[in-house]
Amino acid sequence: MLATISCLAGTAPDPAPDAHTPAGSAWHKPAWAEHSGYAPPPPSALLAKGEPFAGELEGALLVCEATTTHRGDRQRLLADLRGHDTTRPDMDVWLAIGENGVLNHGGADSASVRFGAPAVTLRQGEGIGVSLQDRGVFRKVTFDVMHAGYAGELPMALLSDESTGQCLKVPDELVQAALAVELEEFDAKQPDYAGRVADLERQDLGRGSAPDPRSELVDAAALVGWGGDAVVERVAAVEAADTAFVEAIGQAVVDAHSSFPDQVDVDGTRYVAHPMECPRWFGYRSYGFWSDCGIEVQVGVGPTSHSLEIVGSDGVLSSAGVLLPANEEEDRYRELQPGEVGVIVIPIHEPKPPYAIRVHGSEGPVWMAVPE
Repeated sequence: MLATISCLAGTAPDPAPDAHTPAGSAWHKPAWAEHSGYAPPPPSALLAKGEPFAGELEGALLVCEATTTHRGDRQRLLADLRGHDTTRPDMDVWLAIGENGVLNHGGADSASVRFGAPAVTLRQGEGIGVSLQDRGVFRKVTFDVMHAGYAGELPMALLSDESTGQCLKVPDELVQAALAVELEEFDAKQPDYAGRVADLERQDLGRGSAPDPRSELVDAAALVGWGGDAVVERVAAVEAADTAFVEAIGQAVVDAHSSFPDQVDVDGTRYVAHPMECPRWFGYRSYGFWSDCGIEVQVGVGPTSHSLEIVGSDGVLSSAGVLLPANEEEDRYRELQPGEVGVIVIPIHEPKPPYAIRVHGSEGPVWMAVPE
């Protein structure tokens, strides 16, 4: 989901930062992006392609290299076991521009590292910070910090007591050529991804019926940041496809709900679903809590314990609640039928019926309806 800015009545929202800056990339970074920092690190193929430059940096792909005399703190025993010198650091690099940064992963047991960041905009007198980190056996340690001010030209020198380095700019034509490849691959995948059909018979409900094009977007953001115009446009397209697919799952549940039984036997274990109650007080001792609504599933005697998921008309799939024993004092649940030994309570805070429950059996998922 694209970042949004909300405002209180009577106050104006803060303007979105320039999209072609680290702050703009951080603002546009989608929630599903798993990398640290405002953008993914640049591809290794471009880390050695930097060239000198003069002028104001505008959304540039900045690439740097650093060499250190620091010795890592790995134990000698590990060096003996692995057969090579583990006293050299396994370097990670945090390259910071203002309040934002990019985390780069360097090689193992090396005194030098290449790293960089996209969407770098620097005016004369502005600077960057570089933190060199050693990926230790049990923890990561920052062993050196370098700073450099931009004087209007590259290379820009990085200096400290233990390390030296410099930064250069990757020519725009190389960045755009690499970007075109990623966008072309995304565009080839996107129609099939957007055309996925929800299928309740599949373990993944049809999600994996087409390749996910988000990996190409991550690679594109590593070149121009998440604020690049072409990247923003395609992030919106893939998220619209995700929303449509979730809605299709919900519609499939609505269409099939009347055909699902409200009790099933799965691998010898019996499950019985009861109608949703609103409001619902789950008052079972230490598990007690309030919920807007609740669904109860009785669980019969059986040899197998299964995972359960619940999905409503909104198509949102979530894990079911906790399995509780039934024969305890102050049990607030209805009496179980002979042979039934437990109950699963499922809190529903924003009711969107009808609901269906998926039980994961040994031969695949089995659906049951929550009676209305």
